[in-house]
Amino acid sequence: MKRHHLILIILPLILLCAGCEPDDDEVRGELPVTPATTTLTGDEKTVILTADVSIGDTNPEPIVYPLEWSVSDSSMGSIVAQSADKATYTHTSRGTGGNTIMVRDGLAREGLATVFWDSSIANAPSIANDTGQ
Repeated sequence: MKRHHLILIILPLILLCAGCEPDDDEVRGELPVTPATTTLTGDEKTVILTADVSIGDTNPEPIVYPLEWSVSDSSMGSIVAQSADKATYTHTSRGTGGNTIMVRDGLAREGLATVFWDSSIANAPSIANDTGQ
């Protein structure tokens, strides 16, 4: 009889605690980056990327500093400056196409952004500055 009571007490505790642990996706989360995608054209070579300071919609959690920024292809561009939740990406003239920028916070939550460079209009004259002469 005592054994039966013990099971009745322990079983609900086990079931209650089983739902307390977040799954891996909740622990890592996604770190939103703005802009998520951008295209540099003409003489544009730089974009400022911002990591969202809170993660999640219903119960936002703050990001954990410091943030680590990196690029997938350093021949195309690099992070030239960073502070708190911002990073400045500069495109180099050695590569064309897209470069993925990654950010990771202190809890290993990651975010991605993609910066494209359109070489077909990189040196095109600006219509706004064209006087027609």
